[in-house]
Amino acid sequence: MALTWLARTSEGCTVGDYLSTSFSGGTATPSSPAPAAIGFVGGRGLGPQYQGDLFVGAARTTLAGGYLFRFKLSPTRASFRVDDPRLADRVADNHAKFDLTESESLLIGRDFGIGTDIEEGPSGTLFVVSLSNGAVYEIYPRHP
Repeated sequence: MALTWLARTSEGCTVGDYLSTSFSGGTATPSSPAPAAIGFVGGRGLGPQYQGDLFVGAARTTLAGGYLFRFKLSPTRASFRVDDPRLADRVADNHAKFDLTESESLLIGRDFGIGTDIEEGPSGTLFVVSLSNGAVYEIYPRHP
């Protein structure tokens, strides 16, 4: 599995504008255990259910061997959309450092190591570069 790092601003947002925090974490969310690579899925190569989503990789391997989190975005891409009722307040209240209690619904992949880049390929699959594993992983849909 893999993801992408693409920097995009919100519609109408210029560099230097302040945007309030949309998601916050206890001790084991991407804001705490050192996020590294991030990327957006622009196309439907992984399936329409992933289009427009944000993926975040880890800068440390202490949580899930190097996590890959998926954040669903609102249609305007101005906020996160959550399905897990524990995240309705947009805060992942985990019990301890490196605990996934309220972050588990965000976890879409593990053992990616330290992710330094996430890119969407031309066919819509995702590529994750792992510094610690010395590998590039491709994430693509499983077809029966």
